[in-house]
Amino acid sequence: MKSPFKFLSHRILVALTICAFAFQYSPAQNYVVGYLPTWNNFPGNIQNVNLDIVTHLDLAFVNPNINGDIGMPAGLNTVVNAAHAKNVKVLVSLGGAGPDVNVYKTIMGNATRMNQLVQSLSQAVTANNLDGVDVDLEGDILDGNTVTATQYEAFVVALGTELHGKNKLLTAALGNWFANQVTATAASQFDFIGIMAYDATGSWSGPGQHSSFDYMVSALELWKNKGVPSSKLVVGVPFYGYGWGSYQGSYSYAELVRNNPGAENQDQIGSGANVIYYNGLATIRKKAEYLHSNTAGIMIWELTQDASGPLSLLGEIGQVYIKETLAPYLGAPVSIPGLVQAENYDKGGEGVSYHDVDGANTLGAYRSDGVDLETCTDTGAGYNVGAIQAGEWLAYSIQVTQSGTYNMEMRVAALVPGLSFHIEIDDVDVTGLLQVPNTGDWQTWKSVKANNVTLKVGLARMKVVMDSGTFNLNHINISTSSPTKAPGSPRVHRLHGTTQLYDLKGRAP
Repeated sequence: MKSPFKFLSHRILVALTICAFAFQYSPAQNYVVGYLPTWNNFPGNIQNVNLDIVTHLDLAFVNPNINGDIGMPAGLNTVVNAAHAKNVKVLVSLGGAGPDVNVYKTIMGNATRMNQLVQSLSQAVTANNLDGVDVDLEGDILDGNTVTATQYEAFVVALGTELHGKNKLLTAALGNWFANQVTATAASQFDFIGIMAYDATGSWSGPGQHSSFDYMVSALELWKNKGVPSSKLVVGVPFYGYGWGSYQGSYSYAELVRNNPGAENQDQIGSGANVIYYNGLATIRKKAEYLHSNTAGIMIWELTQDASGPLSLLGEIGQVYIKETLAPYLGAPVSIPGLVQAENYDKGGEGVSYHDVDGANTLGAYRSDGVDLETCTDTGAGYNVGAIQAGEWLAYSIQVTQSGTYNMEMRVAALVPGLSFHIEIDDVDVTGLLQVPNTGDWQTWKSVKANNVTLKVGLARMKVVMDSGTFNLNHINISTSSPTKAPGSPRVHRLHGTTQLYDLKGRAP
């Protein structure tokens, strides 16, 4: 990320040690991560952000005092409530490029103060109904001297353990120029990593495009070569530019197109020694299309620098990224408690409402998209999802009518034992691995159960994720276990306990 107060004095690409980062596979996502600064018309600027495109909102920045205590910006609830009303997750971003390096040096060098920072962040996330923390400690802090790789690892491990225990997210913004300070253990703590694929040039260098398409691809490949899978990477694009010579300085994209008609259709203003480089509509579109096909998503620094209307870079991204909106197949979410028929997954298509390995309905029944469907002979008849393969998933819009704990009963069929799947609510694993038994025939059905699943009242996104295959799925019956009358937001928290008909193993969120 960038700071409104000071930029890094240099960007040095360092020699990197190739190592294997241990990540768990997850299906492709469509994340659109946008940073919203807390120093400029906050919280008012939330009204200018198209929350129908953004999926994750990172509030930049918060920083600790010398004791490790964190304060939150005034007006935070206004932003959180507006974002959550649109199903957008809100994280608070720690660091930036301009905090007091001596504060971080002191905190990270002292176990007591580091633990206080972890606890202060955790408490702030809970108290303000945030969805997690984004760690944006950059090369002026994470330089191997101010903060070492070992200290950074210890911090993110402690923070990850704390947040994941509350079913909260931990993400990071990382640049190539300090990638050698991020160990495999540190990287494995993050739910996804945002690559800062900009600032290749700046006031610390001569004129040049600071965020070219080729630089973006090379930055992505660097992290992939370190063992980080594409499914855990989002890649940053700039809503700003840099100038040299008579244009010396930094400029928001909005400022550039406002003062230079037609600038939206190019990537530079001026030439030679007197030039401004930035990303216009065509380059942002090209990047978005590439990232949509090859990564978990796109990241934006920062949203208030965008222009409005047809000149909007976010709008251009929105033309590529179809946000995972709630689009029920039968026109309304399934009321819970109730029966979710496997064949009635949401509308939206590949990568939005489902992922299918072969991309075709090889069984030929009911629907014409890529999911394999066939006529079912189980109780209630209808159709079932068949030929399920590892890595596939299905998404369903559900409306939980009352907060409480629920029992889930899944009807499955298979010819071999040892297959498995799990269920997520709003991207949180709530069941752990569910084992599919050998039922003896593709149309001989048995039940797999997960009990005491905690759900909160409201609209939610249920995703059935196939961890192995091949098996069939007919329906999911979600029944009341012990409802409460306390209202809550449409968010789902961690599983407090499970029992099962067949072997059910715990799975970390």
